[in-house]
Amino acid sequence: NLLINNSSSINEFDEWINKKEKQLYKGNSSNTNKENMEEERNNYDEIMKFTQNNLNNSQNIEQINQENEFNEEVNKTLDDEEDW
Repeated sequence: NLLINNSSSINEFDEWINKKEKQLYKGNSSNTNKENMEEERNNYDEIMKFTQNNLNNSQNIEQINQENEFNEEVNKTLDDEEDW
């Protein structure tokens, strides 16, 4: 669910930044607009890094959870064999 939410917000943010870039390059923008656009791009890049880290962390957590489940099953099996 977390992956899906992040993915849709990335797409929305991509659309927003593309729209801003189109506005910027219409040819009637001042230096201030270009500076603002550069700042927005940097903010966007930071958000993308943060989002990618969240995705990576989510995947790592999922992998750890799967490994823990597997280890619990192995331990249970070993315990059952000892009881037998």
